[in-house]
Amino acid sequence: MLNHYFGLFSCIEYVNFEYKQYEQFIFDSFFEKILGKHTKFYMVFIGIILLILGSFVTIFDYPQIQYFENMDSEMYATLESEQKEIHNRLIIEFSVGLVILLAGGASFIMSFFKNSKK
Repeated sequence: MLNHYFGLFSCIEYVNFEYKQYEQFIFDSFFEKILGKHTKFYMVFIGIILLILGSFVTIFDYPQIQYFENMDSEMYATLESEQKEIHNRLIIEFSVGLVILLAGGASFIMSFFKNSKK
């Protein structure tokens, strides 16, 4: 009986091994077909998407942050805690937007340097 279970496990391992090989073939051939021939386009496209996303975040958050920053200290002290939390979240969101903007610019520029060496 125990031998029967080991035979079942070896059969499952074999099927799992075959599936992993098939999955690796699909995965490798997909990325080779898509990214291998069009790596420049892929990097430029990702860079442009990140630049646009980062630009929108920074453009729309900056005026709101400036509104809170230009308040008098007395007026800022009278704000409710929810509004102060919104101000803190805007600062975090603005920082993340800047990081996304810089990452998009870096990938956009790196795609040109990477392809200029070829």
